Amino acid sequence: MASSAPLPRGLTAYLLAASLLLAAVLQGFAVEAEVYASEPVYIVDQAFRIKAGFPVSAAWSPDGATLAVAVNIPTQSGAFKGALYLYSQGGVTVIEDLPAFLTDLQWGPGGLLAYGYAEGLDTGVAVVDPAAGLAAKTEVRVKAAPAAIAWSPSAPGIAVATGGGVRLYQLSGGGLVEAWRARVDGASGAYWSPDGGALLVLHGGSATLLGSGGETLWSVEVAGGSFAARAEWSPDGGLVAVGVENRVAPERLSAVVVVDAASGAELWSVEEEGGVLRVIYGFHWSPDGRLLVYGDALAVFTRDGTLEFKVEYASGVVEALTPYTAA
Repeated sequence: MASSAPLPRGLTAYLLAASLLLAAVLQGFAVEAEVYASEPVYIVDQAFRIKAGFPVSAAWSPDGATLAVAVNIPTQSGAFKGALYLYSQGGVTVIEDLPAFLTDLQWGPGGLLAYGYAEGLDTGVAVVDPAAGLAAKTEVRVKAAPAAIAWSPSAPGIAVATGGGVRLYQLSGGGLVEAWRARVDGASGAYWSPDGGALLVLHGGSATLLGSGGETLWSVEVAGGSFAARAEWSPDGGLVAVGVENRVAPERLSAVVVVDAASGAELWSVEEEGGVLRVIYGFHWSPDGRLLVYGDALAVFTRDGTLEFKVEYASGVVEALTPYTAA
């Protein structure tokens, strides 16, 4: 699959077609991963194609210089082995033959990289220094496959979400030590506030906010019986946008719900078939606190839910619209 023309550094573009194409731009050249539900895919750049596998997670390094991609590669026995692909301006580095099925991937302080894994009853989280490879690996076992991991932005700790709850591990003495645990049944996602003072946990159709010590601050239902798929904090930490998965068409969202971070109260939402976007694929906060929602069009909302403008893909025309607040 050939790469598209170079895009500005730092821009992440999504081509919304029959299959989802993620173009992650690295200092002037694009790395693409075409994602299918039931067949292997290829990670490619402008020069070469790498072995077949299933990318499960990707994350930029804090300095924006390296894109890490966790890939599960099928073996002849039918099992999987994990590999980490590290893309940078100078090329690609591969840490492969990891003896596990990888589940998530996150960068941490000092260039450390954490990933979750599951291989039978052997489940856990490992931390590696990409510069040193597996020689510097630190890991801790957990009782269930990590659904999500999240580095704290305020301390050298990792929140690990599994089906039974959330645990915080801190780096200490070259190892990972449990600091606290919180019971949140069905935890599937974990998202730290920008200051590291609170952790939002998604579970089923609900969202629960934990304090820095693991205490529950609030818990609300956001998905109305559906599934809360992902979340993103506003840059100032005052709002949280939660994407609700469309169970009929799991590759897209049925709503984006914005809640008050202090109370968990729903402030406004953008709904599929709601007249503004007929299809929703994702959302991102801008640095100034506007919310970009994209699907069959691009729409930008202010903090109070006012629709500032919409860009139609077909015409490329920015439409000025009257204020809009979803029901």
